[in-house]
Amino acid sequence: MLALGALLVCGACGGSSSKPTVAFLAPEPTPVPPTAVPTPYNTPVVAVPNVAEALASAREVLREGRFDTAAAMYGALAAVTSNGSIRAQALVGSSIARYSDGDREGALVAVSEAARVAPGGSPESVSAGYLLGVRLNEAERFEDAAAALASVMSRSGALAPYIAGEYARALASSGRPLEAAAAWDALLVQGDLPVSLRASVLRERVAAARAAGDDAALVRWLDGLIGFSGDAPALLERAQKARASGEPELSAQLLTRLVATQPDSRLAVQAVVLLHEAGVTVDAGQEGLIYYRRGAYPEARRVLLAGIAEPGISSATLAFRLYYLAAAYEDAGLPDKAIVYYDQAAKAGGSDVYTHRARYWAARVTERSGDKVGAGARYRALVSEGPAGEFTAEASFRAGYTLFSAGDAAGAVSAWDAVGGGGGARVAFWKGRALATLGRVMESGVEYQRAVKLGPLDFYGSEAARELKQAPAIDTSYRPRNLGAKTDWSVIAAWLGQRVPGSFPGTVPTAAAELAWVGLREQAAGVLNDAAVGAGAWRLLELAREAQGAGVMDVAAQLAVRVRIAAGAESADVPRDLLRVSYPVDYVTQLDTEAKANNLDPLFFAALVRQESFWDPAAGSGAGALGLTQVIPETGNGIARALEVREFVPQDLFRPAVSLRFGAYYLAGQVRRFGQPWAALSAYNAGPGNAARWVEATGRGGAADFVEEVDFEETSHYVLVVLEHYAHYLRAYGD
Repeated sequence: MLALGALLVCGACGGSSSKPTVAFLAPEPTPVPPTAVPTPYNTPVVAVPNVAEALASAREVLREGRFDTAAAMYGALAAVTSNGSIRAQALVGSSIARYSDGDREGALVAVSEAARVAPGGSPESVSAGYLLGVRLNEAERFEDAAAALASVMSRSGALAPYIAGEYARALASSGRPLEAAAAWDALLVQGDLPVSLRASVLRERVAAARAAGDDAALVRWLDGLIGFSGDAPALLERAQKARASGEPELSAQLLTRLVATQPDSRLAVQAVVLLHEAGVTVDAGQEGLIYYRRGAYPEARRVLLAGIAEPGISSATLAFRLYYLAAAYEDAGLPDKAIVYYDQAAKAGGSDVYTHRARYWAARVTERSGDKVGAGARYRALVSEGPAGEFTAEASFRAGYTLFSAGDAAGAVSAWDAVGGGGGARVAFWKGRALATLGRVMESGVEYQRAVKLGPLDFYGSEAARELKQAPAIDTSYRPRNLGAKTDWSVIAAWLGQRVPGSFPGTVPTAAAELAWVGLREQAAGVLNDAAVGAGAWRLLELAREAQGAGVMDVAAQLAVRVRIAAGAESADVPRDLLRVSYPVDYVTQLDTEAKANNLDPLFFAALVRQESFWDPAAGSGAGALGLTQVIPETGNGIARALEVREFVPQDLFRPAVSLRFGAYYLAGQVRRFGQPWAALSAYNAGPGNAARWVEATGRGGAADFVEEVDFEETSHYVLVVLEHYAHYLRAYGD
């Protein structure tokens, strides 16, 4: 029912105006008969017994990425219904499916027809008119886009500012700058304009001024954009303008701000070069950090070595520079030098943050160099002497584990006793293991029980429960699951009310549902995330409910996690309804089908998807992995050949149906190969060759042994977290 529900949200859109005619909407030169659905999606006219079910079914097929089938389903419905609202919804759905399938002309035809047949003033007319304007702007038919958008400009409702923004873009591109400026200015004075839309409008003003060659306006709008968002490209361009106009001090201020506030930006290096060209001194710590972040370790070391010798610097500045100098040596594979400078950073004083980090990483590099006894002593010293910080719990664990892994179980227990009760369930589990190794079975059981209590759904708590025979072994084979359980928001509200006084604020819904319905999912997610900035627990819960209703499940999950944190609750203590929002199962039919075909528990597969993409079908990684299951295109080509999928292209991985099919096939293959789900997960993340190496090292050991053996931190964390997700999914959806 998402298609109907999403459109009906705009019931207050009100107003009426004459609808545009097909003459200017239909792509020339081929007119389309009112009921036609162009090939290759044309399908025989069939009876549709239940319109709501037909729309919902087509919508689900569309979400799964089976675009040709979805277009045919929507086209069949549009061909047999005489209801203008339903027909418009079907035509909009057909347009989205065609557009996603690369048929831009067919998409434009369908949405043109939707705008023509939608009842005047209806929510469907607003949605169709807006999407039509977007597509016409993309096709560079700017006059037509302006006319289409003008027909719905008078409508109120959540889409109104987006319509106005698209209308201004059409005006500017069609050579009507004064009208465009007026439309943009009218938007910018709105106090409740969504953050992402305001930034977009400011960038449009910058682009328009640049295109017009109006330097005064360009400077004005660059300043506005910088003041609003600190945009890195705007800072760099404004600095260059200031330099060209004889304002060197302003240029230096802007470049220095870019260097100081956005060291990870690719433009930060360019800013450093410009500052040097202008004879402006750049802080050595900031410059060294910029080179370090870009992987230019020799340059980072050159700058930071000079920086630590600079006279008169504070102890805090010295600690910062020494820390990143050490990191530049470490990441370049020079551990001995790294330890020297980490130790100097720890002794510099003036900064508890960098003293703590330096002491931890000095211990970690020592451990990696093979000196486990020396590393253990360093970890114990950090925990007992401080300063406390982000690595205290990890240091508490490693203080004993370094000794245990070296065969000194008694020394490990003594070390853990010395650092106290820190380290949570992880320390409790491994202390239990060490005590068992020493034959101290009763004490071992006490530690395992402590691990379970500290983290019932935590990886180590779950492993401890298995050691105590309180939980079964991990079995990832297929079994039917109740994946379609509905969320009872009243149950969540009752629970939250016991922890945080209040109730749902009753805020007017954002434009997310309407943006998602017309296929603009990224914009829908942006609107929801903007609205969540600085929000309290009750507003976050309200937005999570709205996100779920709009079908933006990744945002709903992230907001639900924030609700739990705001309520001060552990995940094991929340109602199952909130847990299901935090750990969603989307694309239910497709996911279950692929899981069953590959003998995977749907919940195990869902745990992997959550970690890979957080259920965002458009997710991509720096390594080139794409889609829900983050398959690398090269791997995708191999899977396509194995599955005899013809004409596969990497973009297909953004289709949920394809991504789920390929991901399930590959994961199941690793489960069959290694027999251990944790090894299979490591193979999924780091490749079968590495997984085989770790399996050989751990033999028949369990998941905890394997996780500690994995020497890729990313992969070790990945395996642990996916298995933790699996425990949460079992709690949320299991029997």
